[in-house]
Amino acid sequence: MKSEILRMWRRGPLRRFIRRSELESERPPGDWETYTSQTLDGYAGAYVCERCLEGTIGVYKVKNRWLCGTCRGGRGKCRALGPAPSVNRQNRASDDSIPAVKL
Repeated sequence: MKSEILRMWRRGPLRRFIRRSELESERPPGDWETYTSQTLDGYAGAYVCERCLEGTIGVYKVKNRWLCGTCRGGRGKCRALGPAPSVNRQNRASDDSIPAVKL
C-alpha cells in the first residue's frame, strides 16, 4: 500500500493520501477517511506540515503556508527548526506544486 503527500485542493493543506486504485482491500487500516473529488478518489489521512513534513492532527495557514502548531509558534523540538527538508516537486496547477513524496 503506497501513501503519498498531496495538496488536497488549490492552495489547500497537504495530507497523506492513498489512492483507491492502489488498494488490494476495501479500506486501509487505521485512521483514514474516505475522500472523493473531481481529481482524487481514495482515503485521506493526517494533515502534513509544509515546513517539517510531519503528520499532525491539524494545520494552520500562516503566510500562504500550512504549518503544524510547533512550526507555527517556532517553539518545541520540531525537526523543521533548521532548514526545511528538500522535496521533489511537480506542478499540477498553474501556481501550485505538490510534493511527490512516497511514504
